[in-house]
Amino acid sequence: DELRTDFSGSQSKESLVALAQEIYRDAAKHKYNAYQITNQRGLLQEAFTISEKAKSILLNEGMQDEYAKAVSIPSNILEQDKSIREKLKEAEKSLHKEKNEQEKDGLENTIFALKKQQNDFLKELEEKYPSYYSIKYSTNNLTPSDIQKSIINNNKSLLEYLITDDYIYAFISNKDNYQVEAIKKDF
Repeated sequence: DELRTDFSGSQSKESLVALAQEIYRDAAKHKYNAYQITNQRGLLQEAFTISEKAKSILLNEGMQDEYAKAVSIPSNILEQDKSIREKLKEAEKSLHKEKNEQEKDGLENTIFALKKQQNDFLKELEEKYPSYYSIKYSTNNLTPSDIQKSIINNNKSLLEYLITDDYIYAFISNKDNYQVEAIKKDF
């Protein structure tokens, strides 16, 4: 989750999203397999939480940006946030293109300084504008118990799924029960 705020620009975010989704899918699969061996129900909840993170990465980015804009915050602060991210993106792009080792060293120093500036800025945001910070940089995900608490009607269930290379994992929640089914992909 912490890596998510370090990446700026659509290309680096897309790369991070693809990698993170693959890692999350594998992690959910391993949690389910561990549950099959140990029968520890907590592993199913962990598999669900991981699945939610895999699905929510890109969606959360866009939604968090829009919600954060709605929070009352001075425009110069928004511009400063954007400026730091854009400078970092440009420096990272230049580093990947640069062949000269001395220039690379200079760019790495620039990136380090910009990341420090970004971290300092984020700490300041967290202190001065906690609503903005929590919306924009939050990494919270739902748990199965959160979903179960929100299901009011005993006749309703929520079905969510995660697709991996070999299986489709179906996460089924209702007011009183939670289960995961692994469906072999043979099509």
